Amino acid sequence: MELGMPERRTHNHVRHGTLDLLAAVNAAPGEVAATTKKQHRGKDFVAFLTDIDGLVEPALDVHVILDSLSAHKPRT
Repeated sequence: MELGMPERRTHNHVRHGTLDLLAAVNAAPGEVAATTKKQHRGKDFVAFLTDIDGLVEPALDVHVILDSLSAHKPRT
């Protein structure tokens, strides 16, 4: 691995039990809604956002902070 370059993994890399955590935080009352998945796929992300939308009162705004992972940009 070169200095300043991210470590890369092959297509058949085994994660050995690592899970992805999707979480939403309502900071004022300290509430957390979370789920874990074996993979980070677009359809799981959309389902999580749909679940969160159902938990939030319609009059409230939801602010989403994301990175640029391809699963955050599904084609659906």
